[in-house]
Amino acid sequence: MTVSYNFALVLTSFMVAVLASYTALHLASRVSVDRGRTASLLWLGGGALSMGTGIWSMHFIGMLGSSIGIPMVYDIGWTLLSLLIAVTVSGLALHLVSNETLNRSSLAIGGAVMGAGIVSMHYVGMGAMQIAPGIDFRPGLVTVSVMIAVIASYIALALFAALRSSVLKHPFIKRGVSAVVMAVAISGMHYTGMAAAQFAPDSICTSPGGADVSNAWLAGTIAVFTLLLLAIALIISLYDAHLISNAWVHNQKLVEVNERLRHESEQREQANQQIRQQAEHLEVLNSQLEANVLKRTHQLEASVRELEAFSYAVAHDLRGPLSTIGGFCGLLEAPDSGRLNDKGNHYLERIKGSAEKMGELIEALLALAHLSRVGLRHEDVNLSALAQAAIDDCRARDPDREVHTTVQPLMHSMGDTRLLRQVMVNLINNAWKFSSRRDEATIEIGMTPGQDGRPVFHVKDNGAGFDMAYVDKLFGFFERLHNPTEFEGTGIGLASVHRILVRHEGRIWAESAPDQGAAFYFTLWEP
Repeated sequence: MTVSYNFALVLTSFMVAVLASYTALHLASRVSVDRGRTASLLWLGGGALSMGTGIWSMHFIGMLGSSIGIPMVYDIGWTLLSLLIAVTVSGLALHLVSNETLNRSSLAIGGAVMGAGIVSMHYVGMGAMQIAPGIDFRPGLVTVSVMIAVIASYIALALFAALRSSVLKHPFIKRGVSAVVMAVAISGMHYTGMAAAQFAPDSICTSPGGADVSNAWLAGTIAVFTLLLLAIALIISLYDAHLISNAWVHNQKLVEVNERLRHESEQREQANQQIRQQAEHLEVLNSQLEANVLKRTHQLEASVRELEAFSYAVAHDLRGPLSTIGGFCGLLEAPDSGRLNDKGNHYLERIKGSAEKMGELIEALLALAHLSRVGLRHEDVNLSALAQAAIDDCRARDPDREVHTTVQPLMHSMGDTRLLRQVMVNLINNAWKFSSRRDEATIEIGMTPGQDGRPVFHVKDNGAGFDMAYVDKLFGFFERLHNPTEFEGTGIGLASVHRILVRHEGRIWAESAPDQGAAFYFTLWEP
């Protein structure tokens, strides 16, 4: 019986192998970090799960991409056993490369053991095919596949050892090229093993009813979840590398600061003993201390800017994996991708919904990072006009609602028009949203004089309100006081408002009670 291949699924299996290899190379640099026994075991387990799932997914998608002309069903027990073997072999590989004294003999032994494990995973996975008569294998090609697996494992371990350092020149290019080499080796072993299989012309599927799920749908689902798992593992690994690098830099600075403080303390001790004779010397020491404080302040400000830039970069780089997920969802929805059953359509809708939600969070993160990157301009701002424009936008989006709004005229202040527009938009959008369940919704925007002479602006509504016991969480990142199923949102809007007002040397606070509406008050810098 002749074996044919679905080119799209073969290409998908190779791309999964590339991403799995790249993630594995990056994880190899993380498991070798000295971070304590428990944390190291967690990293080893997580890395083994991500790497093993990626390799197994390539193998299983590759099997789904082959066809012998009859529907095929796979035994769940043997399939899960092949996944367990892949995870175990990956854990062994990561454990080996975590040893700093890795030599050629260790690589050879590890390559042989790992290669045997990969071969076992492949042929156990093929054994999961419920077919009669059983599969015959060509001994020559089986031997070749074993040799490829052992050589590929040796190369993989060597690459892990060479690229596990967290300080590399052009790390993306080196790991990317190495990932392609590893993917070619893994795919070569898999398809050599497939070529070794011989199916009798009268082969039949032994499972009653045959397969009721299309190979394209099953492969697409496995690919989407595998890519999502590998993307999460890679993001966590990148963020961990960044944190460790920052921690090392800060530790070095702390050592220097502690040494300086110790030296200054000794000098201050001597100055206290001779205070009357060395008053001038004491003033010099105080000046030095002030200079050090100012220097540390500048360093902290630079660190904050660096972290904000990193958040912006991470959120921006998340768009790539998210676009991949959307692309696979599009393939599953295409007319020629195979008919999905009701359960498949349900799962596809859940995947699309989660991807859209993640997209909203990414955009919110980028907007939040942008707040600290733009310059601040001081000009006369017509807050009444900004509030009315925000209300008009709400009415345009939701024309069927009847909401009574009041905007106090002639509200002006000094500030940045672009940023204060975001303040009004976020506060009024919140009032509009949380009053949506009122038959007679009201929103009031106004201003009253404060005790310190500065005007206090407010946005009030008669909506759902909240418990003041949780008011401290109100302006935190990703903090939500209501169930997302009741009121949608990302939990970043009020955090953005707080950050903008702090930049304007103002402040914001709120007063509310459950089901009694909410009132938000804020002040701005005044010359």
